[in-house]
Amino acid sequence: MDGMVLAAGYGNRLRPLTEIWPKPSLPAANQPLIYWAVQRLQTAGIDRIVVNIHYRPEFIKESLEHLIQSSKISFSFEENILGTGGGILKAKEFLKSEPFVVTNGDTLLNIDLKDVIDWHIKTDAIATMVVVQDNRAKQFGEVFTDPFSTITDIAGLTGYGGKPMGLFAGTHILSKKIFDLMPEKSEKFCIIRDVYIPIIKSGSRNIKAFISNSHFEDLGSPSDYLKGNLHILSNPLSWPAAFAGYRNEGQVWLWPDATIKGKVIGPAMIGPACIIEKESIVGPNVILGAECNIEAGTILDRSVLLPKTHLNPGLHYQNVIAWPHGKIHIQN
Repeated sequence: MDGMVLAAGYGNRLRPLTEIWPKPSLPAANQPLIYWAVQRLQTAGIDRIVVNIHYRPEFIKESLEHLIQSSKISFSFEENILGTGGGILKAKEFLKSEPFVVTNGDTLLNIDLKDVIDWHIKTDAIATMVVVQDNRAKQFGEVFTDPFSTITDIAGLTGYGGKPMGLFAGTHILSKKIFDLMPEKSEKFCIIRDVYIPIIKSGSRNIKAFISNSHFEDLGSPSDYLKGNLHILSNPLSWPAAFAGYRNEGQVWLWPDATIKGKVIGPAMIGPACIIEKESIVGPNVILGAECNIEAGTILDRSVLLPKTHLNPGLHYQNVIAWPHGKIHIQN
């Protein structure tokens, strides 16, 4: 089966982090965000994957190097960003299976896609959107359905109403018939606003919602990025791939070559070649990327450090996202 990962965007809400890295390349529990999207597809048996790229594409490709051996991964470069719909249409030559799967490359969604695919085929839908029950639905745009899980409205764009079921989690199953319903003259367009909404308004009952209680994180803002990282850290049974290779010492996950001279309080994840100097306290709720250096007397909690970050001695850092040349302080 074929799948697509959407990874072309700028991630503006995460600036200044995304001035350096594209959002899908940013780490979530020391794995690039796009890793979790590809794993989502691979776990469902999807081994032919196309990734659309535009902004800093070299980072996206580098993030996927270690996954290319286990899947056939192709890239669809967009000279100008084409939107979700235009990106899918441009990648049409790679999406030959019936159905195929599209997922965002910069979100966390812990779901078994096999169940969604089976349900999509059973309902003979043109498209099936994964909808998660979440109290942020009004913020992101609620999805409404009738009693048969047919979508009647998305973010109020049809005005048809229905029962509010949650928010769209950025993953959908599509029939190849969707290509026949895309705008003919538009290069850049949105799959929801410009394709799904006209289908719904036409009276078609072929756009379905798969309602799930799976955990979803958008990671779109610095506070959400920190929250998403710490969610994985606190739920190792739900995200086992994040902890592969680490040694568990009472909720302190240590890479074997990490050097610990200070104190670490779990939950915490200490990446490869990290050094935590004496009289420092790291944790709880801390993730250190590879080759981070925590100087003596430093206190660090509820924070994420990207690889090769060096923290000056004797200071207290809390609610921080830090990288070698900058940091963001998150306000509670």
